[in-house]
Amino acid sequence: MKKLLFIILLLHTFGFSQTTYVPDDNFEQALIDEGYDDALDDSVLTADISGITSLDVSHDSISDLTGIEDFTALMYLNCQHNDLTSLDVSNNTALTVLSCQHNDLTSLNVNTNTALTELSCSNNQLTSLDVSTNIALTFLSCGDGNQLTSLNVSSNTVLTELHCANNQLTSLDVSANTALTDLTCSDNQLTSLDVSANTALTYLSCSSNPLTSLDVSANTDLTYLRCGNNQLTSLNVSSNTVLTELHCANNQFASLDVSNNTALTYLTIKNNQLTSLDVSANTALTDLSCANNQLTSLDVSNNTALIVLICWSNQLTSLDVSNNTALVYMDCSGNQLTTLDVSSNTAFIGLVCSYNQLSYLDMSNGVTDAFEIFIATDNSLTCIETLDSEYATANWTYANGNIDEGVTFADNCSQVSIDAEIIPLKFQLHNAYPNPFNPVTTLRYDLPENSIVNIVVFDMMGREVRTLINQTQNAGHQSVVWDATNDYGKPVSAGIYLYQIQAGEYISTKKMVLLK
Repeated sequence: MKKLLFIILLLHTFGFSQTTYVPDDNFEQALIDEGYDDALDDSVLTADISGITSLDVSHDSISDLTGIEDFTALMYLNCQHNDLTSLDVSNNTALTVLSCQHNDLTSLNVNTNTALTELSCSNNQLTSLDVSTNIALTFLSCGDGNQLTSLNVSSNTVLTELHCANNQLTSLDVSANTALTDLTCSDNQLTSLDVSANTALTYLSCSSNPLTSLDVSANTDLTYLRCGNNQLTSLNVSSNTVLTELHCANNQFASLDVSNNTALTYLTIKNNQLTSLDVSANTALTDLSCANNQLTSLDVSNNTALIVLICWSNQLTSLDVSNNTALVYMDCSGNQLTTLDVSSNTAFIGLVCSYNQLSYLDMSNGVTDAFEIFIATDNSLTCIETLDSEYATANWTYANGNIDEGVTFADNCSQVSIDAEIIPLKFQLHNAYPNPFNPVTTLRYDLPENSIVNIVVFDMMGREVRTLINQTQNAGHQSVVWDATNDYGKPVSAGIYLYQIQAGEYISTKKMVLLK
């Protein structure tokens, strides 16, 4: 009996002193930092790690994860951004989440990890990946830097997210993955892609493949579609009524109908063969890029939320952005524009309008030092209108590449040279400048013909405060100053005022704010 007790005691003592071999100092140091070990001696007590369910050893320059096999209770392992060339998780059968991206793995066996729900192994050097036993998988990221030539996800029927971009896939069958909501398979060699069974898809990125056709008619929940850099000649998105972003640049479209996509906020269709584009129904649009097509006209008057407009290298002869007051950046270079008025675009920080035929450019929007990009070279301009000609002359120069040599700036170019006078193409009332003001502001307006002009200031109750102009004036760019006094010469109180112009049948009203 004493001998038996001794043997039991010996076994008990041995069991609690069993160690696990950890040859990588960086791995062991990470375990020390986590409080699972206390000395760099290439070992750790097995009893101290066998019950651990979560381990994060990412970004620790680990090249060997030997010892991980004794973390038998591990459910979460994050070993991304290390120097691993191999990884054996065959003993970690409880794993549900494995993140091993950004290593140097050439192979990965997860056949025994049947409980896995999330697997991230992108940015390695994998040439193959078998996930046939991982039927619980809901998230799989295996792209960006791997070299997979095939991927079978037919067993992963509960998969909701699949990211396999930047591989060498020539085919991809997702017909069994009916729960998919996110699919990224861009930058592969796919010649076809059938997503008709994936009716839950909200996000699809299949750009940079040699796709010649793409049918998304069944994907009515789609909010994001990226299909650029393919060989598509047409795309029907009429069923995708909740689409908010559509990226389809660098294809071979001759037309694109987005009239049903009223939720669109972002549309890029540059480098196609469009001869027309109707965005009148896309009133939520904030970003529009339709550069390098064959457009002869572009109406953005309904797109009042537009922030960025890229329409370079088309055949536009006119462009009206007076309604696009939220516009921050516009590139309309390489067209056939003869005039451009951005006086209403007070949010501008960038304008590129080079390589047109501009003889008139109105930049009197009050924006000067806020401009980060301004290029108006290779036009027929002699003078550019701006409210701060001194700043423009000092900062927007030929030497800086902003303008052609000899171009000048003035608040009214028609007064610079009678010979160079440009008659406006239409009636227009510009924004007051400055606005808000105290106590003087300038009201500018354009007359395309000789007209009887009446300009009146009203208060917010509609009461007439001051008649500024009531006379016949010649065609041209005109202005009048208001000094915040009424018809009796008395100063008016601070507040919001309306100013209205009537010239012939043209009537327009704007607001200005007087500060005291």
